[in-house]
Amino acid sequence: MPKTLIALIVYMLATYRLVILACRDKITVGIRDFIRDHGYHTMTGRALNGSETTNVTVINRFWSWLHDLISCEWCTSIWIATGVVVLQHYQQSWFQYICFGLALSSVASVMSEKT
Repeated sequence: MPKTLIALIVYMLATYRLVILACRDKITVGIRDFIRDHGYHTMTGRALNGSETTNVTVINRFWSWLHDLISCEWCTSIWIATGVVVLQHYQQSWFQYICFGLALSSVASVMSEKT
């Protein structure tokens, strides 16, 4: 657990930044599209009577679950926060510096949205 209130705030801001990176940032849109495309396929085929063409959506359970996960910021935040807590506990020496950078990025992004 973080030993100070400042450390807790830094880890909270780092978690926020990672959630935004996973769910909203333009830099990860290609990854999100890849996951969505693998989760839901639309196939075109003939109906049983052979005269009509129909579209059928085929769902891959793993990829659709992963797409649902990164489409929901609340869901993503649970997993990312868990990872932050575990890494903070076991890898505090280097991880705190990464979290500090992510926290500064969070503050900068919120400030840029307000201006």
